[in-house]
Amino acid sequence: MRIDKIDYHRNGVGGEGFYVVKFHDRSDSETDDKVCRRDLIAVVFVQRDADGYTDAEATIQTCRIAVLEPANVGARWRGDVFAPDIVKAIMRRESAVLTGS
Repeated sequence: MRIDKIDYHRNGVGGEGFYVVKFHDRSDSETDDKVCRRDLIAVVFVQRDADGYTDAEATIQTCRIAVLEPANVGARWRGDVFAPDIVKAIMRRESAVLTGS
């Protein structure tokens, strides 16, 4: 899996924030022996404590994540399979934003 882009959004002024993560997954095709690349989008709702911080390990267990494949709108993917890598990437992004690196 490779993460291409992470964006943070909010639903209005006081709405719950969420991340949109564009990534692709390379996996074996079910129809032949070729490796298939799937471009995917994850929508991740992260729970934060009262101070606005979150813990990566706790987030992996508690986040709500939906994974969609834009090229195949009817396809559904299990978010829990991708959650550890996606949440860790979000935490790295948050850390970089907070430290300015």
